[in-house]
Amino acid sequence: KSYSDAFKLLEYRYAIPEKTVITVEDLESIKDVRFYYPLEKERDLISFVVQGNSQKAKSLLNELLDENLKKRFLNKDDSRQFVFAIVSTINRISNLIDNEPEIIFKDTNLVTTLMLSENNQLLAEHINQYFEQLVDHINQNKEQIEKVKKDEMLDFIHNNYSIDLS
Repeated sequence: KSYSDAFKLLEYRYAIPEKTVITVEDLESIKDVRFYYPLEKERDLISFVVQGNSQKAKSLLNELLDENLKKRFLNKDDSRQFVFAIVSTINRISNLIDNEPEIIFKDTNLVTTLMLSENNQLLAEHINQYFEQLVDHINQNKEQIEKVKKDEMLDFIHNNYSIDLS
């Protein structure tokens, strides 16, 4: 229990800037009103998406969405900050794979679409759709690259190993 409390406290170390020491009691006062999106979770999400690992990406994304949209009571500003954090993650992934969001997504105005979501359920659906589109795009590119490499290898083999060396 002590270890898990200490770990949770580290995740919230910047949430109460006026204090140098944070206690578990301080955590209770902010737990349900601030959005939850630690850097470790973002890093893992980016990694899963870039690898094209749809299962792990979706699982982690759903964990974050459940925590922020169902378990917490985010005020308007924190909800907006959560949306900006998600869009920033999407932009980071787009930069990592050297593609502009306009190329990947059918809807090019991510922030507006997410901000205008009528409720948390629609917001979660939109976020899930964006991440599914990202993973699909990455997996399609991987398949194309693998096909090109396979064709190049076969051409090389046919061109260089059909000669009788005896």
